[in-house]
Amino acid sequence: MIQIDRMRAWLPRKPNSPATNVQANLLSAAEIAGLQAQVDALSANGGQMPEVHYRHAGDFRSVYLGTGMDFEESRLYARGDDLRSMDWRTTARIGKPYLKVYREEHHPETHVVVDRGVTMRFGTVKRLKVTQAAWVAAIVAFVVMRDGGCVGGTLAQADRLFLPCASGEPGANRLVEAAAMAAPPLIPGAVNPGAGGDDLWQTLEQVSTRLQRGARVVVVSDFHGLDRLRGGALMRIAASHQLIPIQILDRAESSLPAVGHACFEDPQTGRRQWLDTGSESVRQAFSARAAAARVAADDLFSAMGLRLTRIHADEDPFLPVLRALGHG
Repeated sequence: MIQIDRMRAWLPRKPNSPATNVQANLLSAAEIAGLQAQVDALSANGGQMPEVHYRHAGDFRSVYLGTGMDFEESRLYARGDDLRSMDWRTTARIGKPYLKVYREEHHPETHVVVDRGVTMRFGTVKRLKVTQAAWVAAIVAFVVMRDGGCVGGTLAQADRLFLPCASGEPGANRLVEAAAMAAPPLIPGAVNPGAGGDDLWQTLEQVSTRLQRGARVVVVSDFHGLDRLRGGALMRIAASHQLIPIQILDRAESSLPAVGHACFEDPQTGRRQWLDTGSESVRQAFSARAAAARVAADDLFSAMGLRLTRIHADEDPFLPVLRALGHG
């Protein structure tokens, strides 16, 4: 009998369709344009974008203390501090030299990590999970563009693609086009590119060292195989950056449909096995394991002080992504 706790990795076999264009982009030009118009409609300014520069002063509260408009605290003067920031009133009252410290505000770099591994190339209702991830990346890119920030990204796949931060429309369009590129279809019974399942975690290890401290990192993935050990890569990012995790799931990963005997294939090993989905005990065990995996993921991110945003592949991701970014 198949191990139920591994069922999330098993994909039902589907016959190849010769009419399917596997080279087509995940998002059409019309869909991309519609998303950008939807983001532009969020504010009265629409497409009027300010002139921006990398990490320039802006409207976002920074994790850094430095020069700025908002007073944060007074602290003892240290050798080498700028005398122009002396807090003379506190100095006179206490009798020791004190310095005013302000909260620096800037537009942080936003870096979107898009998981395009084998478990993301799966879907049962409306679209593949990797397609939904492309929708999410596009929304993030256009929101950052509207806010005047710079955006970059990394595609977690066999041939990893890193996009450095760029401001304005060029940066947003570059990320959207990369995330929307056609994903190689899975070949039944074969070892597919990236089938080792570690593309995301290896990518996160690299991302944590390539970005400037204080960047906003949005990770879009199903987080398949997430455990305490692999979660270390996420913890290292969260320690020096603002981490926003967004999990993409398919509803078939939460509950098995009762379709009788069906053949499932592990995309990472190519191993196949028949399963009686008509058995209520099998379906209940699968649902229990899936629920436990979701709770474990929630607990792991909660331990990092983060809230995991969960989006199903068949739902409109627009509002959940806005909420994850702090827009509503």
